[in-house]
Amino acid sequence: MGLNGKTICFVAGTVGIGGAEQQLFYILRELVYLGTSIHLIVLNNDEDGLKRFQTLPITIHILSVRNPISKIFALTRLIRNIKPDLLQSQHFYVNFFVGIVGKLLKIPSIGACRSSLASEMAGTGKVSTIALNLPDYIIANSKEAFQEILNLRKKNVDTIFYLPNCIDVSAFKPSAANSSYSEKFNVLTIARYTQVKRIDKVIELAKSALKLHPHLQFNIIGYGNLENELMALAENSGVLNKNLKFLGKMNPKTELSASNAFLLTSDHEGTPNVIMEAMASCLPIFTTSVGNINILLQDTNNYIVEPNDYLNILEGIVQLSGDSDRAIRIGNENRIFIENLNGGKVLRENLTNIYNRI
Repeated sequence: MGLNGKTICFVAGTVGIGGAEQQLFYILRELVYLGTSIHLIVLNNDEDGLKRFQTLPITIHILSVRNPISKIFALTRLIRNIKPDLLQSQHFYVNFFVGIVGKLLKIPSIGACRSSLASEMAGTGKVSTIALNLPDYIIANSKEAFQEILNLRKKNVDTIFYLPNCIDVSAFKPSAANSSYSEKFNVLTIARYTQVKRIDKVIELAKSALKLHPHLQFNIIGYGNLENELMALAENSGVLNKNLKFLGKMNPKTELSASNAFLLTSDHEGTPNVIMEAMASCLPIFTTSVGNINILLQDTNNYIVEPNDYLNILEGIVQLSGDSDRAIRIGNENRIFIENLNGGKVLRENLTNIYNRI
């Protein structure tokens, strides 16, 4: 399907500050550039999140309907009026609705897989198999998820696509923290406060470092339904507002440019935006080996461990905190690496290749 002059209707569960939502913004921006008319249906009204999407020349619809059956009827009425050439989901749990409405209206549908398939299906519950199989096509943002879908999805391999995440590298200012002396070595984590992100591991690392390595400072940007539980855990561990701070929901760019290193402790990921944003900010990376991370960092000098070995990350952070030259070198290499990997042109080409096969 050629894109110029076509109408695509996207359905998103939310337009908050998460990675899937940031990727949606990039995708819509490039599709508009390619001459596509875009409608975006949002199932959860987030006024702050909507602001960036309102800068794009697209039509936005808010559909805050809780009951699943009512939501299907409301979506069907709205999409029937839009008359799109293609219907596309941006979240795995939304695949269920997009697949059903696509079948009712005889419109080709595309589902999304934004993390590991196991994680997505666990989070979607009873309708997870339908969410996987009902859309005509599905797009995964990691090769791991692509392979999992290939093994489980009851459709032809030509209906499964891989679309790696990208970022706007120019929007991130290189950190100068490792070039100037500071009593603290600031380690930044950016994540939603959900079980899969394992913020409890960051708290455990801070607890282990508190007495032996007091120069290490752990900072966390994020929000989510585990916030009170994580704050209580940090307080009971004796680290809250000592060597660990919760910075809340904020634009991460300023904190990225003021940090010395980036830490990710997730059990499951797709291709994490935050890793690429940290690389664009010239930060060394300490991460668990999940999703596309091994592929993304395979030719770099960053620190990767298996999810169960996360405590070994502390040794690497301590060593790097005493070697500013190495930290600067790794950070600069990361920036160059991500500049070569990313950009609007790359995303444009990837999108064109996918839609041409539909």
